[in-house]
Amino acid sequence: MNRTALNPSTDLQIQTLRSFLSREPNDGKAWLMLAKLLARKHPGEELRHAIQQAISLQPDNEQAWLLAARMQQQEHGKAAVAGWLEQASRDNPGVLAPQLALASFQAPDHPDAALARLEAIITASSRDTRAYVVMADILFRQGKYQASAAVATDALALDGTLLAARAIRAEALKSLLLFREALEDYRLVLEQQPGNAPLLNKIGVCQVRLEDYPSARDQFVSALRINPDFANAKLNLGLLDAVQLKRADAITAIREAVLLAGLDEPSKHIADTALLIFDEHDRLGPALDAAHESGDMKGLQEALDQAPSVLRARNKQSEDGLWKLAGLCQDIAIENHDLTY
Repeated sequence: MNRTALNPSTDLQIQTLRSFLSREPNDGKAWLMLAKLLARKHPGEELRHAIQQAISLQPDNEQAWLLAARMQQQEHGKAAVAGWLEQASRDNPGVLAPQLALASFQAPDHPDAALARLEAIITASSRDTRAYVVMADILFRQGKYQASAAVATDALALDGTLLAARAIRAEALKSLLLFREALEDYRLVLEQQPGNAPLLNKIGVCQVRLEDYPSARDQFVSALRINPDFANAKLNLGLLDAVQLKRADAITAIREAVLLAGLDEPSKHIADTALLIFDEHDRLGPALDAAHESGDMKGLQEALDQAPSVLRARNKQSEDGLWKLAGLCQDIAIENHDLTY
């Protein structure tokens, strides 16, 4: 069964908007909403008409132009879209939306060109926050987290109510391991989006990294209460159980997460590795006990040598973290009676 068949409310929303627009044909927001819904499952002349109406009534709404660009891509190919948006920008010299749409469209394949275009928009219209938000998002996707957070901060300085800028900054701060600062932004976004399961999950991740385990557990449980099939929240709950040495609960939750749809490849790797580690605990237990009793490490070493290759492989990220920690410790003097480092 396809995704749209599982959501009959989409058809109901479409019918409701059609009825509303028959009475209020000059509502640009309603036309845009209808176009977004039609784009999911009803491409065709009605979608084209809805997009045209949305652009006509809201010419400076970049979302309408992006929908039009996607339709152009379907009909004429990706290469034609940039030229079409360039022409639309020239035809509408006082409107920023086509330029913003072009930058968003260019970003996946030509991020530097998109950033240069956004820089020009900001220079020409420094108080239009939309360009800042798009730029912050592109920088984040490039892995330039510090720059992304800085641009999002500039946007929030102009308009502190921008949820998109605050959400991007939260993601960038989390990627910079600034979990406390990220948590502040996530909570402010959650105030405006209560019941957002992915957001609750992200808050829980920050709280785990800050070792606030009870609060993190509350967030993961709340996310699963909203969406019981939320694989990432289930996995994170299992990993939290593992951290808190709740072995049986951890194994159950992680196995359930693996069976659910939605885990990306890195998350699947984490789940599979965690389950392997639990299996290795069981396998190595007798060898460890024997080594402890006899003092002979040969049997334990042989058992360790039989561990799965994925667990014996060197982990560059962990090694880099240890080297970084060692570098920091060089500048720290630790004194405890006769102990000096």
